[in-house]
Amino acid sequence: MEITPLEKARRQAFRLLSLRARSEKEIRNRLTVNHGGTIADELIRQLREEGFLNDEAFARERARYLAVSRLEGNRAIEADLLRKGIDRSMITGAIQAAREELSEPEAIRRLLKKRGQPPVPSDRFRTQKTGRYLLSKGFSTGLIFDVLNE
Repeated sequence: MEITPLEKARRQAFRLLSLRARSEKEIRNRLTVNHGGTIADELIRQLREEGFLNDEAFARERARYLAVSRLEGNRAIEADLLRKGIDRSMITGAIQAAREELSEPEAIRRLLKKRGQPPVPSDRFRTQKTGRYLLSKGFSTGLIFDVLNE
């Protein structure tokens, strides 16, 4: 029995989704490369109707993971979700939901504790180094200064 191109694409989509949750954009990009845009669009529509693809749920889950498990700042979370093709309005809601569980200042405190650093670095060099590290994790400069100067 011959497998249709749509069924081949569907199998690939389920393999991708079995590894981890993915956004519509991620699935569409992978399917388009192997099966073409028309098949990818049709399959995305079907998967969305069947409840296998939901960008809002994906955004909430991903934002929570980045905020709570990876201790990322809001800027890093937003950048990650934008790369995954999530709409800005969904990103805002997802970040707010994640921050109800763990605020940004608390995430900074946990990061510093995890690194074995005192809450307030002892000298200017350490303060600058800590500030650069926290900036790289996606925290805003003002928030970093507020937490380090507590």
